[in-house]
Amino acid sequence: MNIYIYLTLNSLLSCFLFAFARSFQSNSLWLVLGFLIYLLSGFLWNRIKIQQYHKIAVMALPILADAIFMQVISIRPNLLIMYIFAFLGLIIGLYFNKTLFHILALLCLFLLNAFFVFYYFPNLTFKSHLKTDNRLLPDAVFVNSLADSLFTKDLKGKVVLIDMWYAKCGACFAQFNETEKIYQHFKNNPKVLVVGLNTGIDEFDVFLAANRLIRKKKNLQFPLWLDTEMSLSKKLDLKEFPQNIIINSKGQICYIHKGFSRDEENIYSRKIINIIDNLLVEN
Repeated sequence: MNIYIYLTLNSLLSCFLFAFARSFQSNSLWLVLGFLIYLLSGFLWNRIKIQQYHKIAVMALPILADAIFMQVISIRPNLLIMYIFAFLGLIIGLYFNKTLFHILALLCLFLLNAFFVFYYFPNLTFKSHLKTDNRLLPDAVFVNSLADSLFTKDLKGKVVLIDMWYAKCGACFAQFNETEKIYQHFKNNPKVLVVGLNTGIDEFDVFLAANRLIRKKKNLQFPLWLDTEMSLSKKLDLKEFPQNIIINSKGQICYIHKGFSRDEENIYSRKIINIIDNLLVEN
């Protein structure tokens, strides 16, 4: 009887770790950790002398319950991939031996993990965050730490990327490295402008503090401006940050990318650079 108590505790611990992996806000990381957690659990219980179907029932029930719970909160079929891989990891772990079949099965699962981590989820996330637009960029004026002014009407004639952020937004700071890559790619191209724009949610002294942090600790060089009246975000009704706005040379908004996920880190700058290159060709 004690062995079933240990099995149940192991099952609950694995389920807790699997659920905790969601807190990293990365489907790719959740997929990998879930797969490894249940693969390890399967290995640990592989040679314990109790019925295999008892092990599967006790270990898989929390996976099923969590899957149902997540779909009730928000119907997202793509999330089921994580639960499928967790279950397959458990099965491989429980039935693994040194035969060629099990080794090939494990290798295939690792390769499928790599596909979802490095291709499927990054591209899916980027596509879901990117929206087309056709509005003209509204009139607004921005200032920087040197009290210089930048008018949106002066941006016409260039393809512009505006990275909108505020000082207390962790995702905004996470995206800065990608914005810097885009800036470095186009910094010598007079037809392209890449800027960071504080939305004005915070006071000016907070903007200055964030500016110093970005320059000294993060070593980023793209220019930073402040929208003191929050005029651009209000006129465009932007309420979630970061938001990246891509504008063509006619002053028309072509794309808005909302939010930022760790899944996008390996492809974000490359995708945005490709969009800007296409706009340069069109114009």
